[in-house]
Amino acid sequence: MLNCTIPLNFESLLEIDTNYGGVASYAALSRGVKNIAPALNESVDQASYYDGNGFSESEVIGAQYILSVTLDRVAGNTAQEYVLAKQFDLGCSRKTQVRFTNFQGDVKSGVCTIANITPPGGDAAAKGEWSFELHFKARPVLALANSAAALTATISAGTVVGATAFAVTPTGDNTLGYVLTAGVPTTPNALAYVSVLAYTSGDDIPAVIGQSLNMFELDGNGRVVGFKTEVLEAADINPGV
Repeated sequence: MLNCTIPLNFESLLEIDTNYGGVASYAALSRGVKNIAPALNESVDQASYYDGNGFSESEVIGAQYILSVTLDRVAGNTAQEYVLAKQFDLGCSRKTQVRFTNFQGDVKSGVCTIANITPPGGDAAAKGEWSFELHFKARPVLALANSAAALTATISAGTVVGATAFAVTPTGDNTLGYVLTAGVPTTPNALAYVSVLAYTSGDDIPAVIGQSLNMFELDGNGRVVGFKTEVLEAADINPGV
């Protein structure tokens, strides 16, 4: 969300490579997912020394980054089918790679082991809840987000009174979105989560002079790829005369 300082958990994105060892093919772990709980699983050495006067001290001497995922079964979901198919596999076939992107576009990634798969089950009149863990190998690679690329967009007056519009040709399967604000926001990061209105290039947008028109190109997961903002002037809005 633009200029948001209180992110919500659903604004994060967890993806798993369903073709590990070949050309990477990432699928989102989101449909049916109820909880993603990160943990560092720290190894802590506690020791008492004479100069501690009977009190101990601790040193963190190791750790393993683990993501525990709890979800309801959704048949046909690419990511769920991939993980469940591993439940009777052992060794290297349990390994893959994952990406975990937070709300502002920072990405933790790395090779991991799919562990502790608990298949769906439970009461007859209940959803098939299940769970698994992703155990990272070594320290995750942390890629801090950069500002989104500049979006090449052309603004023009709309086709109806009091409307503006913009034209963009999105790349591939990317989509467009926009939001009007009273002030000029900070440029969002690439891969950041934003809450926007879906847009088709050239459609009318009701607006008034002085508003900031914030235009977005979004990837297949709804994350920011490109961004442009412009304060609307009289020439940008259809005056009806």
